[in-house]
Amino acid sequence: MRHSRVQDHKLEGELFTIAGRPAGATGDFWSSLKRIKDKDDLFEPFVQCSVCDRLFVYEPKNGTTTLSLHVQNCLKQEKTLKSQPPISTAMKTTTTINSDEKRSVTIACAKYCAFDLKSCNSVDDQGFQQLCQKLIDIGYKYGGVRSGLPNAKDFLPDPTNISRTVKQLAEQYRVKLKDLLQQDLKKIKLFSVTLDYWKNENENHLRCICHGINLVVLHSLSACLLIDELITSCRVLSSHFKRCELNHLLPSILKHDNDTRWNSIYEMMNSISINYKHIEGVLDGRGGDESEKLDNIGHQLVTQLCDVLLPFKLGSERFQADLEPTLHLVLPWITKLKQHCTKDKEGDLLPIIQLKKELSLKLDEKTYLTQIHYIATFLHPITKNLSQLSSTKREKVHVDIMAEFANENQDVRDSDDEKDEIEQYLKTKMKFTNEDKLLGWWKKHSLIYPQLSILAQTLFGVPSSSATAERVFSSSGRILEKRRQSLSGDTVDDLLFLRNFRKI
Repeated sequence: MRHSRVQDHKLEGELFTIAGRPAGATGDFWSSLKRIKDKDDLFEPFVQCSVCDRLFVYEPKNGTTTLSLHVQNCLKQEKTLKSQPPISTAMKTTTTINSDEKRSVTIACAKYCAFDLKSCNSVDDQGFQQLCQKLIDIGYKYGGVRSGLPNAKDFLPDPTNISRTVKQLAEQYRVKLKDLLQQDLKKIKLFSVTLDYWKNENENHLRCICHGINLVVLHSLSACLLIDELITSCRVLSSHFKRCELNHLLPSILKHDNDTRWNSIYEMMNSISINYKHIEGVLDGRGGDESEKLDNIGHQLVTQLCDVLLPFKLGSERFQADLEPTLHLVLPWITKLKQHCTKDKEGDLLPIIQLKKELSLKLDEKTYLTQIHYIATFLHPITKNLSQLSSTKREKVHVDIMAEFANENQDVRDSDDEKDEIEQYLKTKMKFTNEDKLLGWWKKHSLIYPQLSILAQTLFGVPSSSATAERVFSSSGRILEKRRQSLSGDTVDDLLFLRNFRKI
């Protein structure tokens, strides 16, 4: 490895320096040298002088004469330099920042506040200014021009100026978004909007599947008395370990659930399951009635409950993706979850059997699949055969696709050609790897399947859940906090808009 690459890896955090001499080394000069280690805690064949930061190749077999002489010379030069006044005393001590440069810093600060959900006043904090000053010092140290040392306060704008700049940037980003949408609207006939609410009107709508699964799990857990009592006991145990600061005695900490995410119940139960033996040891060691906290928490029941909930957690996470299509996943995952709940395992405890029955019933009640879900599943090359459905239902899906073709086309087309396209798609062996993107695959095959390609582009723009909108809503909770309540509604909208569309 070259010296320059060592410096690069140090800046990237892949290598770091430590003080200390090799085993058996006795020379005093080692106190002025640092050794180089990698992320795996292995020494690299280099050392760095702590006086001048120069790198040297070092291997024990090559000797240390060169290193010793260099350190001696460096220490002599350092003593000479300390006895002389620094050149900075004869130079201008500050540098004037022009308006364009300060404006660029103001814009950067506005983006920092918007993208990272920071208060505009945070740039006025002493810690933030110390960070900026340190960065300036380092840039000044290694920069080519040294006309004078700038001050961080000269760069940083007033918080009010940042707030105004946030509004200006938001307007600029809105214009960018409008331009992008106008370009896309010239090419497409239909686009979808996912909202986080729905009016009680008799209009057809696509239910958000994550909300349905959330209701399925929560209602099923509360319907099983023994399971509900188990969860309550686990909450008490998790709170006890946190309150008494006992988590450091376990291989991993006990997690606590929260009211808004049912998945956190799984996380809590799983953390207790994998630490169960250690929890017993900790409670027994404390004596008294501590061990009684596990009386209502059976290890086998906790483990089996985690096994039941895990597929629901994995399915929910797949539905929440927002950078790739998810509508085609609904039918396969709902089918998988129903099979999971109707299949009893040998050794299942009675509460688990009861829970599976409740989950199976609630899946039928709370999840509603439309023909759009079936068509979307058909339009994925891997699940096109719709093996979950009977032959009658599969034929119904094909008929619905033909109807979609008719709706998409203004001109009259031969229905036999459209049927042939479906049959060709079904008969052809498809190659679809993990590296392939679904919309990219359809774009590549648009000449072979022109009608199906148009339909795929239309449907796969529809998400299966409202997770993206809910993430934006959650971000607003980080903006409006107990110590930050005076922001206007427009400012909150601007901050959220900049954060959500920061990549355009």
